[in-house]
Amino acid sequence: CDISDSDIYNPGGPGGKVIFDRSFDLSTAETQEGVLTTCQWLNDLRCDLPACDNAGYGTFRMQSDKKTHSCFLEDFRAWSGGVLPTGADFLPRLKEFRDTADPGDYTSEILDGEVDYQKDIGIVNGELRFAVVKIRSTMTGDTPYSRGTEVNDMFQASLARHLSAMPSSLSTTRVVCNVFYNLDLSRELLNGLFQGCGIAMPISFLVMLSSTRNIIVSLYAVCAVAFIVLSVLGFCKSAMDWDLGVGEAIAGV
Repeated sequence: CDISDSDIYNPGGPGGKVIFDRSFDLSTAETQEGVLTTCQWLNDLRCDLPACDNAGYGTFRMQSDKKTHSCFLEDFRAWSGGVLPTGADFLPRLKEFRDTADPGDYTSEILDGEVDYQKDIGIVNGELRFAVVKIRSTMTGDTPYSRGTEVNDMFQASLARHLSAMPSSLSTTRVVCNVFYNLDLSRELLNGLFQGCGIAMPISFLVMLSSTRNIIVSLYAVCAVAFIVLSVLGFCKSAMDWDLGVGEAIAGV
């Protein structure tokens, strides 16, 4: 995405340009097999970390007696009678599937409202430019930063290994996950907390010193504030077993 003409202080405003991977061609059997393999990889990906609430089955994807993933190419293959078209026949048939197929026939209420072929199969100016596969993960939306980061690192490393064996046309595969995005926000807030403490404490000491002209009183005052902050955050971790996150960062500031 080219954001050179956008306002970094107004991310929801105008500006920015999507740059599509021109090598992405799903009409070939090789790329189709790569997408299907990726769907299966998502289904089977193991996660034994604390943030994955998956007792009894140990996968990143939620396991249920109902379908918890959406792979548009699997659905398209089922709609086409078990055979995927290739070459010049592929795009017209995919457009027909996109326009006529009912997602409810290929998913469950667990993903109700999440699957929309019009959005998940990206036809731009008459060409297929992107496509989306979805899963319901075992991570909760309120996963603490430290635990969520472990899963994010595991997932990104596993994805990199997986893509290394995939066709080059799938090399620009990206992860879209609100929980992972929130981890970025948490990281910046925590950095702000520590940077703020590092700046505020010396400045507070200098202000106290200039006001009282007594270094002992100034040290006592600054240390008292520091110990209060440490005791509150320490209590959150030791007694309440809360990890540092958005709420703790805001409270610390």
